[in-house]
Formats: sequence, C-alpha cells, structure tokens
Amino acid sequence: MTDSLKGKSIFVTGGTGFIGSHLSRRLIKDGALVSILAKENSQLDLITDIKKKARVYHSEITDLKSLQRIIRKIRPQIIFHLAAEINVGSDFKLINSLIDINLLGTINMLNAANKSGAVEKFIFFGTSDVYGTMKTSFSEASDINPVSAYAASKASAESFCKYLAGQYKIPWVILRPFIIYGGGQTSGMFIPQLIKSALNGEDFSMTGGEQTRDFLYIDDFIEACIKAALCDEANGEVINVASGKEVVLADVAKKIMSLLDNPIKINLGALPYRENERWRVRADIKKAKRLLVWKPETRLAEGLERTIRWYQDNREKIQ
Repeated sequence: MTDSLKGKSIFVTGGTGFIGSHLSRRLIKDGALVSILAKENSQLDLITDIKKKARVYHSEITDLKSLQRIIRKIRPQIIFHLAAEINVGSDFKLINSLIDINLLGTINMLNAANKSGAVEKFIFFGTSDVYGTMKTSFSEASDINPVSAYAASKASAESFCKYLAGQYKIPWVILRPFIIYGGGQTSGMFIPQLIKSALNGEDFSMTGGEQTRDFLYIDDFIEACIKAALCDEANGEVINVASGKEVVLADVAKKIMSLLDNPIKINLGALPYRENERWRVRADIKKAKRLLVWKPETRLAEGLERTIRWYQDNREKIQ
C-alpha cells in the first residue's frame, strides 16, 4: 500500500453530488490533481469552495466521444466512478434511463479509460441494494438478489466492470456502500428529509420505522475510498463499506428530534411500508477492515450532530 495520492491525476465522475463533493474535497486536501465530471447544466452548489481548485468538465456519461476527449486530455491515473441515476422506484419507465446511465455509462467510462492508457485503478461505486431482502447480515459472498430496477442496473454494471476492466488489464475495486449520511445529502433521503422538516417546522410522516438500517457517516466512507485507491491488496475485490451495526429507523428519527429539542411531531405509521421492504440490514465489514485496514470512527450520535449542524448552517440549500 502506498501512503499518499499527492500529485496523482484523479478523475471523479459525479463529483458535484453528495459523496462526490466530499471525496473531491478530501482529494484536493491530500494534494491530488482533481478533475470532476458534472452533468450538463448541473448545479455546483456543493463544490463552490473547491471548484477553482479542481478542473470541472461538463458532459453526459452517455456521451462516449466526449468522455474520451476529456480523459485523453487529463490522463487520470485513478478514476472514482460515482455518476449514477439513483431511483429505487418501481415504475418500469425508469428502466431505460437506469440502463443508459448506470450500465452503459459505466461501460463508456471503462472504454474511455482503456483508450487513455494511463489509468492505474478504476473504482466503481455499487450499492448494498444488490443484496435485496434475503438476509440480515450481508457479506460480499451473499447472493445477489436485486428487488428494484436501480439495484439490477448497478449489479449489471458491477459485472461489466469486472469483465471489461479485466479485459483491459485495468486494476479495479468495487465498493458497496450501505447508507451514507452527512451534510449535503439530497433531501430525498431519510435523514436530511427529516432534518429539513424539523428546521422548517413541518411535522414528519413516515412508516412505523420498525426496519433496521446500517448508517455510516460520510467522513468514514471517504476514508475507505482513499484507502481503496492506495491499497493494491484491494484490487479485484468487492468490498462492503458500512458501520457493521443495525439501527432501528424509528430510533434514528427520535435521536434526531432529541438533538433538535423536538421541534415537530413525527407521525409514525402514517406511511405504508414498501412492497419489497428490507426489514433488517447490517453489513459484514470484515473484508474492509482486513484489506483496507479501515474501520468506522464516527458514532451515530456524533455523525447526526455534525449533519444537523451542516443543515443549520446551510438553510438556503434545503428550502
């Protein structure tokens, strides 16, 4: 394992999003030469503090020729491929978009990376959703059982990542995050949605909250990403990245309310559970601990406090 990404040319697709912006900020802090791929006409709100320190390129992930031009110009040594369509809805109209962006977009990135001849590692960001509802504790050896078009598209992209990167002799790592939370996350997710409602004085409706989830604070996740880039032993591996602990969703809601002095009412049971609800979710993170020499450092209460503070300080971004 090398000990620094300083001076490395690194390309972050989806670098203007929640995880991508945090990752890009950390890479710049570590002295890497960062280039960010942003969608055409995408907002740069989450990278206003670093956009002058990184090169930002606007292109659709579906445009192979544009990707080839960009990668030929910057010649990245490491690619973090985060760009994705994230929608777990059941509408079959979503399928074409999910295939175009998540599957064909990943294939485009690998083809463009191969043409450059400079890529030393390709890090693909999968999802814990590929495990479906089969077990409580998911290890990388667990069966793949997608229960949404989104999960199926990411599982397919994982397979093509392994295949094409293998054909092109590009070292690859697949990271499977569980629920990552922190400042800047889209308000459609549970934690920021609840915080937003509380700060706006609006009562919050949710399911009965009996299901459990595995939450990991963003800084801990970014640390795992950096270690995956530095660790040769991780090459060719699929790695869960999570806290390794399951927490009841209703308890998370109550903790957030307690930290905010209970400004609103939570209507538990007001919403129905999803048809394919994942009742208990906990990641097996032994591989991440062993290969990456990594472990979660941030307690849930501490992470929630930091997250709430971010949204309090950035009220204009959550209206």
